[in-house]
Amino acid sequence: MEKEFIKALQSPDIEKHFLKLFDKVGQEIVQFSGDDEKSLEELKELKLRITCFFQEALKLDTVSFLFGTGSSRPLGAESIYEIPLSICKKIQENKAKDICEKLVSCISDNKCDSEAGCKINLEKFLGDLIRLKNVEECFKGLLVFKSEEGKKGEESKKTEESKKIEGLIKLIKQELFTSCNVPQINKVSAEYKADPLKVHKEFIKKILARPLNLKRINLLTTNYDLAFEQTMDALGVIYIDGFVGNIKRTLKPEVYNYDYYFPASTTEGSVHRLDKVVHLYKLHGSLDWVECTPDSRNIYGIEQKKDPAKFDESIIIYPQPMKEEETLGFPYSEMFRRFASIIQQPQNALVTYGYGFGDKHINRVIFNALSISTFHLIVVSHGWTLALKQFYEMTKDDSRVSFLIGDYLGDWKRFVFEMLPDIKQLELEENILKTMKKLKGENKEEGDK
Repeated sequence: MEKEFIKALQSPDIEKHFLKLFDKVGQEIVQFSGDDEKSLEELKELKLRITCFFQEALKLDTVSFLFGTGSSRPLGAESIYEIPLSICKKIQENKAKDICEKLVSCISDNKCDSEAGCKINLEKFLGDLIRLKNVEECFKGLLVFKSEEGKKGEESKKTEESKKIEGLIKLIKQELFTSCNVPQINKVSAEYKADPLKVHKEFIKKILARPLNLKRINLLTTNYDLAFEQTMDALGVIYIDGFVGNIKRTLKPEVYNYDYYFPASTTEGSVHRLDKVVHLYKLHGSLDWVECTPDSRNIYGIEQKKDPAKFDESIIIYPQPMKEEETLGFPYSEMFRRFASIIQQPQNALVTYGYGFGDKHINRVIFNALSISTFHLIVVSHGWTLALKQFYEMTKDDSRVSFLIGDYLGDWKRFVFEMLPDIKQLELEENILKTMKKLKGENKEEGDK
């Protein structure tokens, strides 16, 4: 692994490799770009510094990870920053091309092409469709597509176009569900086929190695998939995701305030905190969230369905570029409120992985957190997006923001296995090293004889 690291970072391409790290007191540890010339020893030391950097970050009181598509793409998920080819093909197969092109032409000069794809943001497009459908329902067809014949036959036209819009929404949701329902064995590489979630499992194991006196790890994701839920189920890890119940799971966000403890061996002993517990926040909704009729036991009208592999038209997903007033709707607003509360706590680190900084609402929360002197942000990405470059330009002089960018530094497997430390193993090695030095009479500590 060390040889691969050295070989990758010797590439003279700044677009592929960029590294800028600061310690918790704001001192720059290293700034490295692909055009730097470094010896083998310097590169080995650089790898050690990265691991130690994450070791210190994971020991802060509050640590959170924000995940974008980057963590799910190795499992076969598609990026939905643009309308994927798979959805474009389905639109044409289902004879929805004409209505789709009409709607796309209203917001862009692009066209939906099953060969070249569509440059329209899928979440934005789906949001526009849902808003159009709601407007038609509220105003009883006042907003319609005018036929060439004028007002003649307008009533039948309204009904026909409304049905097409509803059908297009259902089609996109269904294909989005299929695209995000990972892992997809036919799309993962050979090394993942035996255990597609092996990297996710290693990640969960490493973050749970933090000392028990620190706060629970927070996993925040904009992904709709259930990769982390499946991983934690496989490992026997308890995750608090805002839902309660067994037979019927309903949304009650107050459960994030609860915790898990077990009693001591004697009745008079103090309780102990359970170690395998994680807080999970799905910022844009999830494949297993569905709308239902509110009642006294489920005041929000949101359930977690039992069979997440089966598509349901009532699935709740949140298009990201919503208007400000629309983000106030529940539970979208509740997830963001808790996100803001988490990263505004003292001695706090937020690690973003595979997030391209394309969501203005998330960026706003992060910028607000940067007003706190003890907040640290670590950006890990496989590559540069336009929004990420803009974010870098705004924060490059802030010593609380560190960057690891590139197809090696930002690779999901390498990030987990090589960059993130095994805290317990590192502490064991450090203790062994100290003991050996004492036995040899080296580095005597004050008071030693």
